Amino acid sequence: MNRDSENKNEIFNVRILLNKIIHYWYLFLISFIVFFGLGILYLRYAAPTYEVSSLLTLSGSGRSRSNAPSYAEGLEISNRLSDLRNEVLTLSSYPLIEQVIKNLGFEISYYYKEDFVPFQKPFFKNFPHLILKEMYKSVPFEVIINKDHIQPVGVIFYINIIDNKEFYLTAHARDVTLYNYKTEKIEGIVDWLDLDGKYKFGEEISGPDYSFKILLNSSFKSDYEGMDLYFAFNGIHSLAMQYKKALDIGTPSYEGRTISITFRGGNVQKSMDFVKGLEDEYMKKNLNKKYETAIATIQNIDRQIITISDSLNLTEKELKNFRRQHNVMNIQDKAQRVADQKQNLENQKREKTQQLKFYKELYQNFKENKNSTNLITPASMGVNDPALNTMVEQLVANNIEKKALEDQNQTRTSHYHTLVKQIEELKTSIAQNIQFFITNTESSLNEINNQLSRINYDQNVLPQTQLQLRDIERKSSLNDELFTFLLRKRSEAQIAKAALKPDIEIIEPPYYLGISSPSVIKTFVFSLFFALGFPGAFLFLVFFFDNKIHSVRDIKEISEAPILGQVLHNTKKSNNAIKYYPLSPVAESIRSLRTNIFNFKKGEQHQVILITSMDSNEGKSFIALNLASGMAALKKKTVLLGFDLRKPNDLMKLQQEEQENGIASFLEGKITNIQELILSTNFPYLDFIPAGTLFSDNPGQNTSDFIPPNPTELIDSEQTETLFQQLKEKYDYIIIDTPPVGPVTDALILMRYSDINLFIVRQNVSDKNTLKNVLTEIDDHDSSNIGFVLNDLSPGKMYGYKKNYSYKYYGQIGKKNIFKKIFKV
Repeated sequence: MNRDSENKNEIFNVRILLNKIIHYWYLFLISFIVFFGLGILYLRYAAPTYEVSSLLTLSGSGRSRSNAPSYAEGLEISNRLSDLRNEVLTLSSYPLIEQVIKNLGFEISYYYKEDFVPFQKPFFKNFPHLILKEMYKSVPFEVIINKDHIQPVGVIFYINIIDNKEFYLTAHARDVTLYNYKTEKIEGIVDWLDLDGKYKFGEEISGPDYSFKILLNSSFKSDYEGMDLYFAFNGIHSLAMQYKKALDIGTPSYEGRTISITFRGGNVQKSMDFVKGLEDEYMKKNLNKKYETAIATIQNIDRQIITISDSLNLTEKELKNFRRQHNVMNIQDKAQRVADQKQNLENQKREKTQQLKFYKELYQNFKENKNSTNLITPASMGVNDPALNTMVEQLVANNIEKKALEDQNQTRTSHYHTLVKQIEELKTSIAQNIQFFITNTESSLNEINNQLSRINYDQNVLPQTQLQLRDIERKSSLNDELFTFLLRKRSEAQIAKAALKPDIEIIEPPYYLGISSPSVIKTFVFSLFFALGFPGAFLFLVFFFDNKIHSVRDIKEISEAPILGQVLHNTKKSNNAIKYYPLSPVAESIRSLRTNIFNFKKGEQHQVILITSMDSNEGKSFIALNLASGMAALKKKTVLLGFDLRKPNDLMKLQQEEQENGIASFLEGKITNIQELILSTNFPYLDFIPAGTLFSDNPGQNTSDFIPPNPTELIDSEQTETLFQQLKEKYDYIIIDTPPVGPVTDALILMRYSDINLFIVRQNVSDKNTLKNVLTEIDDHDSSNIGFVLNDLSPGKMYGYKKNYSYKYYGQIGKKNIFKKIFKV
């Protein structure tokens, strides 16, 4: 049951909130008109941004791993993904983009403006790229930069062509950056740049902060005369950073080797030229890198060939001299067999020695180039170990990726630190493998040497001359085979160098995708968001800071006392609606209040009804007057008491003539006969007793301005009790109009004599916090029989009303907070 009640309360709260929002429909309408109007203007006049795309694939030339063993398959996949990341990082690197901009000559940008676009206005001048549309190639003029002079970058120059000889040139800007195109550095900042004049084409336009010429070109037509044209100098660094932000390098197929390039710029052709230039420059650098590696390999082989060639020449010369001196041409059979065995071992020793040499050279090269991208692969050194080759290739790829990240200033990323850790692990593994091969080879050589020692012992019985001849022939044969091997390797390296090609192949050349911005959908979505958001935020603040009472529900949240009536807003000229407008809605609401009072105190006679409020502008006197008139209309003898002793007045001018005697006179004891106080009204059955004025001891003082110093003491006297006893004997209903409870305690004292205490709360005026404080004070005085009346309801308006009732009372209670005034509903 409680859950159902909570759900109903939530639904009711939502309905109230919706009703409040609907009341301000005009704010949403104005917001919709403004923001959708701005959106339409933006779509009409904003400079478009075009999107250009291209598709590449990582061919993997020179990176084949078809010979890799099965246990290296995971490493091969890792290498492929690492290669793909390296290419993405390289393509989007700042140095590459900067070089492309230099190659294409993008130091100057040209623009034009459509008619009716107020670019000269301050707001639009702060956002030139939002309004100005970029021109490229079909520009009717060309700016020639004097690169020996500093130039103002980022300044929009306005040029208006008069004819094919003259033009107007204007530029005004603050805090201008001065750039040196020769050193490609910023030279300083000038506070103000002011250029305004008429010039001739080809004339040098120079000043302390600029120097250039403007020439007409073949694209000039008479249509350009009078057209608003613009140009601006671009700093290479800032333009490269701008292009880097507009560039998007992605991998649409993660498991494959495809790379997509997307660029957004202000001109289609210029954007396509940039993407093409980026691809060309990247492939050029990629190919140059491969050339450097191939040349390093060939140079290493050439050095070995020179060394072997010298040894071969020496051994051949030695063999020739020995044969000539000893006249030895043949070897005996025994010597032949021994020699064959020894030759076999020597061959093995030669192979092992060469392997050991290759391993040591490889280890030396690894120590010198392990942090470089120029590390020679073991295969090019004659070491055909697949696992070692795979690890070296992985190290080279990781070094390339590490350098790309360093160029991108991404050394603090987690990926960079992971990559550095992988590189160190690879270095350790490669060094351990090479050392392992060196140790095994040395062990094999020791074994071969031991066998050769035994063979040499057997050869001691052979003729010394023949042995010497065989040694020389072996040396010559060994050097000849090694020389032939190196020549073959050099030839293979040269063929591989001639067949080199970039690792990237262009699948789809740069092509136009469409307009990136302004987007119709995004513009209208943002317009809708702001059209709802601005008034929504405003209403949120209004509702959040609003502490006024707007409905019966607000009263019920504060107090459990019954709501005895809801009085509508009085639109009539007279405050006595019961008498003069008996059929009006406000009169009907007073009658409803009267009925509820009867039901609240059934069967009781001579009822005393006290009417009070929190403040002086909540309509208690209006309710008192109409309620008293409503009781009299039922032919109930009713008296209305003006118990406001602090501000004596004639209440609602009920009496037929003015008099100074009243309640104050009776309480002071000046008048003892109550009949002298009662004033008849022009409404049957209704009498009125005014507050009257207290007599001043100063005869010269105006009694209307005199406020007695002790009204509370007078009300709290025995005379008050006597007054009510006499009135109850004479009247059916006694209506008491009292001062507000908030400022003074007069009403709290009078509640001792009342049967019903009507607490008037005015819609959209009474404050919730004040009501809570007043109710707490009433509870402290043990007052009961309280019923609320919600006053001044506006039919058809759930939130707000048109005020036409004012009762200034007790003047300077306190100044209203300016913040509450602003958010007052």
